[in-house]
Amino acid sequence: MFSCGMKQIMPRILALLCSMALPLAATAQAAAIWAGRDEGQVRLIAGDSKAETGDRLVGVEMQLQAGWHTYWRVPGDSGIAPRFDWSASDNVAAIDMKWPTPERFEAPDDNTYGYAHHVIWPLRVTPLDPAKPVELRLTMFYGICSDICVPAEAALVLVLSPGGKADPAAEELLAGALSRLPKELTPHDAGNGLHVWWAVGDPSLLMIEKGGHEAGTMQLTLQTPDQVQAGYVDGSEEEGRHVFIVPLEAVTKDAFDGAPIAMTFTTASKSEDVSITLP
Repeated sequence: MFSCGMKQIMPRILALLCSMALPLAATAQAAAIWAGRDEGQVRLIAGDSKAETGDRLVGVEMQLQAGWHTYWRVPGDSGIAPRFDWSASDNVAAIDMKWPTPERFEAPDDNTYGYAHHVIWPLRVTPLDPAKPVELRLTMFYGICSDICVPAEAALVLVLSPGGKADPAAEELLAGALSRLPKELTPHDAGNGLHVWWAVGDPSLLMIEKGGHEAGTMQLTLQTPDQVQAGYVDGSEEEGRHVFIVPLEAVTKDAFDGAPIAMTFTTASKSEDVSITLP
């Protein structure tokens, strides 16, 4: 009688377990598990997809322990810029990743730029075939610093189903990440007031004048096509405009060969990105 009862009960138990597993599996697609070092852990989170293209908003989220920070694409005088390797992903046509506005960490003879506490790098993922799942595979190499600096590596996997819906918590996190992005400008944006020229007699000294901001301190970061990074430069304020004198040291205007240079202008209240071709 006991064995007969078990035969009747087991199918019901299995059915119950299967019904419980379905929402768990769906939730697992909204975020990958945390990976990396305890001082700076990383995971992937996913937002809703665009019905017409299958594009998906995704975030690389990092949680840092108190006293630790990681770095921006231009780390500054020291530090390790994060590297994101998506090459093992499947059914991916394009990945467009953005960098949130960084903080500035000051120390004697060492200024670096990055993120403390918590940061999310948002990215737009375009599938090759919108009708098929996207398998994101990220290998991330990054540095984290406190009193010491250590390199770290994290391997992450996230499967995105076509038309998948995001977890509300992930959506809220991604909305916050998008709000931290610099405003993207073109050189011809109205009110931009951007002028760039090479100093007369010095082919490695770049002069930059920027208007369209409120009075106060402005900082500039440059990144050249060959990854030569000028770091932050404090501008002097002259009649509502900011003037920057940027020494590029061994790099001269001949090294650019018509390629664009990325600039980020930052004040206490906002940040702006602009990409220009140098004269």
